[in-house]
Amino acid sequence: MICLIAWIVFGILGIFSARYRSLAKESFLCVFRRMTLRKCESTLDHKIKMKLVSKTMKLPKLSRFIYRYFEALSWLFIIVLIVSTFFSVQAAYNLIIHGTCDPNGGVCVITNVKTGCDVNGNCSANCTAENNYSSCSGNCSCTAGTCDV
Repeated sequence: MICLIAWIVFGILGIFSARYRSLAKESFLCVFRRMTLRKCESTLDHKIKMKLVSKTMKLPKLSRFIYRYFEALSWLFIIVLIVSTFFSVQAAYNLIIHGTCDPNGGVCVITNVKTGCDVNGNCSANCTAENNYSSCSGNCSCTAGTCDV
């Protein structure tokens, strides 16, 4: 199933370099045949497997592990790809809809919204005119009822 990852990677690299376009085409044909429940006629997975094993020949235990469990490792990478794509799409959705990638009050690296403040910069607790640091859970400074984000 390494053809799916290869299709995505070589497809992106093929945009910028003609060197990877033939590999992207070969991986697409392999993915298409696998999706239609047919055996992949391409030797792309064997090429990738041999390239990985040959690169790790200085570490014989690692190369033996990769050679034996290549199919399981490729499925593991597919699962990791799907899970990371899900969380990336979820963060992008939250960023578009809520203005922060974590609407539950966590720190969003992209927007730098801090815990204790909502999307509009309002404190989760009531603030006074003074800088009541404790009413904002110690995470933001309050000025006239709003957090300084």
